[in-house]
Amino acid sequence: MLIVTLLVLPLPYKIRRSIVKFWIALWHKTEFRVTIYVCSVLVGILFVDAAQRSIKYPVQRRGGDEQSQVNPPEGSNNHLHHGYNELSSSEYLVKKFYNQRNFYLTGIVLFLELSIPTIINILKRIIKWNDQLAEKKGGKSLDVDVLKKQLSTKESDVATLKKQIEGLQKAYNEKADLKAPREEVTTEIKKDA
Repeated sequence: MLIVTLLVLPLPYKIRRSIVKFWIALWHKTEFRVTIYVCSVLVGILFVDAAQRSIKYPVQRRGGDEQSQVNPPEGSNNHLHHGYNELSSSEYLVKKFYNQRNFYLTGIVLFLELSIPTIINILKRIIKWNDQLAEKKGGKSLDVDVLKKQLSTKESDVATLKKQIEGLQKAYNEKADLKAPREEVTTEIKKDA
C-alpha cells in the first residue's frame, strides 16, 4: 500500500522519472522477477486456501456407529448433536474471523501486486509523452514554472487586448455620435418632402 501511495502521489516530474527508471532497472534483474513470481504463487495458494476455509462450515462429521454417536466416550469434550461434532459458538466465530481475515489480506496483496505494474506502466507512458512533447517544443521540459510563466504572458496579452477593444469601442461610439445628427437631419428633410 505504501508503494501504491508513493506512485499515485503528485510528485515532481524528475522524481517520478527516477522512480520509473529504478523500477525498470529492478524488473530487468532475473532474481527480482523470480522472487516476485514465487511470492505471487505463495500468496495465491494462501488466497485459495483462505477462500475454501471461509466458505466451508467448520463442523466435522464424526465417524463410527450410531451408538458411539449417541453415547460419546467418557472424557470427550465434544458436544454431539445428530452425529456432528460441533464447535462452540466462540470457537466457530474465531475460526470464521481468522479465515475471513486471511482471505481479505491475501486478496488485497494479490490486487496490489497487479496494480503496481499497471501504475508503473501508466507513469511510463506519461513520461514518454512528456518527453515527446518536450522534443516538439525544442527541448524545453514541461516544468510547472515554465507553464506558469507562459500563463502569465497569455494573461497580460488578454488584458492588453481588452484595453484595445475598449479603446476601439469608445472611438466607434464617438464617430457614431458624430454621424447620428446628420442622419436625423436627412430623415427630417425626407419627411417634410
